[in-house]
Formats: sequence, C-alpha cells, structure tokens
Amino acid sequence: MRLLAALLLAGSAAHADAIAWAKNIDEAKKAAAEKKPIAVVLIQKGCAHSVELMQNLAKDDRLATLSLVWLAVQVGTDEYTGWFVKNCGGNVEGTPSVLVLNPKGENADPAYAGLPVVTSPDMDDVMPLLRRASECAKQEEPQKDRDACRLAMEKVATAKSPGEKIAAWTAAIRAGDGWSAEEKPVADARAGIEKALQEGSAEMLRIFREVRDPAEQKAAFEKVKADYSGTSVGEWAGEAAVKIKVKK
Repeated sequence: MRLLAALLLAGSAAHADAIAWAKNIDEAKKAAAEKKPIAVVLIQKGCAHSVELMQNLAKDDRLATLSLVWLAVQVGTDEYTGWFVKNCGGNVEGTPSVLVLNPKGENADPAYAGLPVVTSPDMDDVMPLLRRASECAKQEEPQKDRDACRLAMEKVATAKSPGEKIAAWTAAIRAGDGWSAEEKPVADARAGIEKALQEGSAEMLRIFREVRDPAEQKAAFEKVKADYSGTSVGEWAGEAAVKIKVKK
C-alpha cells in the first residue's frame, strides 16, 4: 500500500483502499489460492499515465464484481528486476501495463496466455481484459473444489454437535467460495452457520436468565462450550464457565 499511496494524488486518497494490493508475487499467489487470476499492473515513477491508471483502478466500482488478486510492480524495484523482468518482461512494452497471470503466477498457462497486455490508463480499455480473465478462471474451476464442497455439506447430516456442523459448513464455504459464491450449497452453508450461532447465543442467554444454581449454571455453560467447540459461542460459554465459582 505504500507504493500505491505514493502514486495516487492527494485528491484520490479516499479511494486508496478500494483494491487489496498484494505486496509481492509470493503474497499474490497465496491470495490466489490456485483459483483467482493475478492481475499485474506495471507502473513507473514519474509516469503520468501510471498515476492516472492507479487512480482509475482505485475508484472503479466494476472491479467489485470480479474475482482477481492484484499486484502493482514499479519499474526499478527488487520485485521488478528480481521477478517481473524474468517472468513477464518479454510481454510488456511500457508503462502503465496490465497483464494477467494464472493463479500460480505463471505467464505460460494456455488458458491465460492468449489474453492481451493492455497499455492504457482508460478503464474502458482495461475492463475487457479483466472480465476475460475472470471468465477464464470460471472455466478452469477444478472439479475437486465442487466435490470438496459437496462432501463437506454431506458431513453436516452426520454431525453430532452444532460445532461439528459449523465446521462442516465452513469447509464447504472455503471449498466453494472462489467459484460458487451465489450457488445454493454455499448459500445454505452460510445460512446454516448463522442459524446455529443464533441458537447457541439464545441458549447462552437462557442460561444466564433462568439457571440460578451456580453448579447447574456452570455445567450448562460447559455443555454449550463442548457443543459449540471451535466457535465464538463456544468461547463465550467457556469464559462464562470459568467465572463461576462453585462451592465444594
């Protein structure tokens, strides 16, 4: 973000966090998680068009609809000389330039190699490239992710506690969130987690209101802690149980 802030004019500072920029290619690949394409923006200090492009990127609401990881590389930096030139330099003629790598940070992937390099600060020129990259990612969605999501949802039916159900729902979301954020399995998982946590919170409030005997209250909190292990409700119950002093 320091690089981005240095390039943006003071008037656009309010938009500086519109994009979550990776610090380097290793961080970008980690964020991509083998699912999201990496949009690399090559910029240069003193280049007015580089500044213009960064400003336009920072305030373009259309980017919110795309699933991309972002990396800005400035000419002359270690990232530029140590990685960019070796892996992407042959495809770029000047600044600013926008190119897309596959989720592994590779420039030779057939699915992405046909995408052009855009050398314009105009978002109407850049957006077609970014949209095509997103479409490539959707076409390359690995079946194993869909299978992992399905298997996680199946575990919900056999879970013995709310905590186990929430863990299964969470696994389903993590498996499917990169490709099916609007599809039913992920939506069901999100709804299931929300409902389970609401029920756990309601049980906590019931114990506070209705259970007066310290020993019984402590036991009730311990049960919620066990049932909701690994969740915020479980942590809350554990903290509540610790505070209760039972006379021996």
